[in-house]
Amino acid sequence: MPSPTLQVVCGDSLQLQFVADQDAARPRLTVSVIGQIPGRSLLVTHPSVAGRLLLVRDGEPVACRMFSEGRMLGFKTAVRKVATHPDAYLHLDYPKELEQRILRSAPRVAVDLAGRIRMKDSDRSHAAHIEDVSLSGCRLTALRAAIDIGEAVVITADIKIDDSTQVLEAGGIVRNHLENADAAAHPEAQTYGIEFNAPSAEASTLLRAFLYDQLHASTRMPVAPTPARPAANVVARTRIQASA
Repeated sequence: MPSPTLQVVCGDSLQLQFVADQDAARPRLTVSVIGQIPGRSLLVTHPSVAGRLLLVRDGEPVACRMFSEGRMLGFKTAVRKVATHPDAYLHLDYPKELEQRILRSAPRVAVDLAGRIRMKDSDRSHAAHIEDVSLSGCRLTALRAAIDIGEAVVITADIKIDDSTQVLEAGGIVRNHLENADAAAHPEAQTYGIEFNAPSAEASTLLRAFLYDQLHASTRMPVAPTPARPAANVVARTRIQASA
């Protein structure tokens, strides 16, 4: 039976980390898939920062991660060829092995994030503590926010992905008011259940990368309890062979 190919389509986001790069301050780089030659090359846009193309050399080793069709995929490869004409893009060696995490449902990951929440049509924001997050939403507690169910809101938070801190901004809808576990100490606080509302491609990529990191760091960050049956949120891990 032939080995499965890497199931990506043009426009999929891919995050690159240059393995030999010792600069911890350099952010993880997001590129887009522009094509593939199964078994030979994966074609991606040339990474850039602030609109400027980064210097990339043939043969540089890279670690890649992406989210595709309910799966979190990771693989190591190398830059096969840097193309500069007529447009700049990279040929990556086709991965020989993929690390795959299958999510049977979107897990909620317990976090401890300081953030801000504001009404979509307002410039005034309130301090918030984000307690758990998933691809579809989050739970947070805010002081003196007084936001009604059904209101459109914008949430911002600094999230750490590997050694890089980036700002996540996502719009959402308040779906419910939840019990405040610290109501005795902070009676003015309210806990909200937020459903994300069509986050931007950048926000979605950051969120997926953040969840990927948290799921791989299960010894440091537990998965948040959920009222659903435990079997619904089991994460299955397997390794599959890509085309030779």
